Amino acid sequence: MHGRPGADPALRQAGHVLEACFDAAIITSPGGTILQANTACLNLLGYCAEEIIGRALDCLYASPDCSSAAEAVCMNKQGLAIPVEQKSTSVFNSAGGAAGMLTVMRDRTDELALRTAEERFRTFFEYAPDAIYISDASGIFIDGNRSAEQLTGYSRDELIGKNYFDLDLLSDEQFPKALELLERNIGGSPTGPDEFELKRKDGGLVSVEICTYPLYLQGERCVLGVAHDITARKQAESALNTAREILEVKVRERTRDLEDANTALRVLLSSRDDDRTALEQSMLHNLHKLVLPCIEKLKAGKLQERQRALLGLLETNLRDITSPMMRSLSMQHLRFTPAEIQIASCIRHGRTTRDIAELLQLSIKTVNFHRNNIRRKCGITNKKLNLRTFLASLAESRTAAQQ
Repeated sequence: MHGRPGADPALRQAGHVLEACFDAAIITSPGGTILQANTACLNLLGYCAEEIIGRALDCLYASPDCSSAAEAVCMNKQGLAIPVEQKSTSVFNSAGGAAGMLTVMRDRTDELALRTAEERFRTFFEYAPDAIYISDASGIFIDGNRSAEQLTGYSRDELIGKNYFDLDLLSDEQFPKALELLERNIGGSPTGPDEFELKRKDGGLVSVEICTYPLYLQGERCVLGVAHDITARKQAESALNTAREILEVKVRERTRDLEDANTALRVLLSSRDDDRTALEQSMLHNLHKLVLPCIEKLKAGKLQERQRALLGLLETNLRDITSPMMRSLSMQHLRFTPAEIQIASCIRHGRTTRDIAELLQLSIKTVNFHRNNIRRKCGITNKKLNLRTFLASLAESRTAAQQ
């Protein structure tokens, strides 16, 4: 114990005893002057003995009037505040008179820091937006926050001491899953997020995602659980799925309507093509049966040169007008004779006049006669059109029309 020489023997004896004390100890005179301070006190306040002995006790406190309070704040040498818990008692001399005061201080810095941390944790626990609960290894609730009360509809007193099964929070189908997760927690493993549907106290259902974490409280294995309400999300997902199903039905219906419309359109176009083909055939038939024979008869008669020229121009124009129609018709529609059809087929396949004559056992003159008739019936007489190319186009047009 550090102090002034010549102090009262009772004070010196008390100082020797307090030197072994872990708490800070100060002995003051009846007037409040510091006479002795143990090593723990010097370490706590950061002073050496010479700096503190002889000073008034009140100068060690943040407020002079708190030197006798049970809880006070001391100021160390660096000016930092140190919260302390203290107790003072009188020291008597051998004659029974008051020799001074003994003040014992205990540093409360760690205690206050722990209390502050506990308060912060409790505030977080209490006001967390998700439901937080603590249960023991058997699933019995030990504690729960306000969100847990709001989520389940049960008060904290109603939750503590009971488990999911006692409160009927889970359906029978969900019990095995809950027990499996609890066993994993007991084994030291966290779980989740896992979806559950909880039955509230009022009978309403709420969808939650639960994550659990194993922990120890006072040496006992416990489980910390966090339940997040996903009811709104599940409802939105359900509404989205319903909307998607309705949209898919409408798309299928629309697709069927379009397919029906396409089918009707194809039938209509096919009918239109048939009508057009029939009209062209009728026009060509009338031209070859009614018009061109009359023109031929007129050409055989006695005509003036100007009349013959105009008649030739009329025939040429009629054949030019009907030429696109003839390209889409088969050889039968052009009134080809069987011999002309044979020769036209050979020409379309690239055979020469000599080849055709040998193949059909005809004279070259006869083949040339039929070639001229074919050109005339096709309306390409005196035109710079290749007969083979023209006949090939007739076949291609007919194939495309059939397809």
